[in-house]
Amino acid sequence: MSGTSAPQYAGISLWLEQAGDLTPRPALPGPTDVDIAIVGAGFTGLWSAYYLKKADPSLRIAVLEKHIASYGASGRNGGWCYGHLNGSVDGYAKNGSTREAALEMKKENYRTVDVIGDVLVEEGIDAGFVKGGALNVARTFEQAKAMRAGVAEDRAKGFDEEFSQWLSAEELAQRVVVRGALGAKFEPYCARVQPAKLARGLADVVERMGVTIYEGTEVTGIERGVVHTKRGDVRCEHVVRGTEGYTPQIPTEGRRIQPITSQIIATEPLPPEVFDALGGWEGGEVWGDALNRNVYCQRTTDDRIAMGGRGGFQPKQKGLDEAEILDPRVHEMLRVALAEMLPAAADATITHFWGGVWGATRDWAPIVGHEPQRGVTWAGGYGDGVCASNFAARTMTDLILRRDSELVRYPWINHPSPEWPRDPLVRIGARMGDTAYGLADRVAARKGRTPRWIGAIDRITGLGAK
Repeated sequence: MSGTSAPQYAGISLWLEQAGDLTPRPALPGPTDVDIAIVGAGFTGLWSAYYLKKADPSLRIAVLEKHIASYGASGRNGGWCYGHLNGSVDGYAKNGSTREAALEMKKENYRTVDVIGDVLVEEGIDAGFVKGGALNVARTFEQAKAMRAGVAEDRAKGFDEEFSQWLSAEELAQRVVVRGALGAKFEPYCARVQPAKLARGLADVVERMGVTIYEGTEVTGIERGVVHTKRGDVRCEHVVRGTEGYTPQIPTEGRRIQPITSQIIATEPLPPEVFDALGGWEGGEVWGDALNRNVYCQRTTDDRIAMGGRGGFQPKQKGLDEAEILDPRVHEMLRVALAEMLPAAADATITHFWGGVWGATRDWAPIVGHEPQRGVTWAGGYGDGVCASNFAARTMTDLILRRDSELVRYPWINHPSPEWPRDPLVRIGARMGDTAYGLADRVAARKGRTPRWIGAIDRITGLGAK
């Protein structure tokens, strides 16, 4: 790539602003033939290109991207390469599988954190990867009790201290000081990353391997053996769809995944004395609280604090309208949360506020979809996708190349999550659920316990089975 970085993309997020030259690669010049067409140049698409090309260097692979690599959630997320895989063990076991297979699948996702770290070293991608673990911080006695029970449940399922531990308030404070914290559930399999540098570094790697990335190329439909774009048809043997929260923008791809919003603020770079007051926070740990509308936080590579929160609603234009994604209520909530939980940073200037959409399935369980009769393999609905997208891409590689491996026997493959309702019901429901969870958090803040009626909301939204 050459030329001046495109300003319309630099303003999307802090991560993209720091990622170097964002000049778009050339668009698809016209109709073409390849072996595999990959739709979407985010983590799912780029990891798929990487593993497919590595497995068979002779494959002709084209990646088709409407904007630029990492434009979507891959360049806007909270920077958690998190080994926890959403979706309940029992929910996955209903897919003609066993609880043991579902548990092993979850363990494989934890191990994927190290897989990603090894690739970054091997390929020379500097993405600020530090495996410091994730802290789920309890700030009420009810939350602490629930987290201790969660660690005990992990032990009963076969997850030992390698996967989760309970830290007392004192042990937590040796890592990071969060005001009001009573302790935390610590999961070692998580790394802090600069996500846009990871994704764009991966894009450069696959190009050097011989994969062609066409940017500025909007896909309008997928059929067996062909991907339709506004710049011509791409004929292929197989399609990989990695469009996550943008999936509803392709009319042929159904309603299995819907976009949900999330937003982030970032401070100016902070001096050492601020982090000294926060207990050091030197190990690359990421942390979040245990509210329904929770926040997630990291100390960035340039010593900012980036704090995000899920607004939880579906935008009217399915992520097409960038302005609609940004909710001033979430911005204010995050500003208040930063000052409340990290008072040493209360006076820091907020320099960046951005948002994006991530993909959610109806039961909140990630899926690898394999449709050989249509010639399409896809993945999404991650919730926490920086890590799971790599696991999914390795799985899809083995499915497409018909390689027998443990990966092709895990129960997230063709997991039967129902479709979401049609608009406007899905948007109305998402707004109502978001409002209810916000009210529950305010009640919990006053009374120190979650209201009993939240269980009914969990059942309606499907979060009770997560």
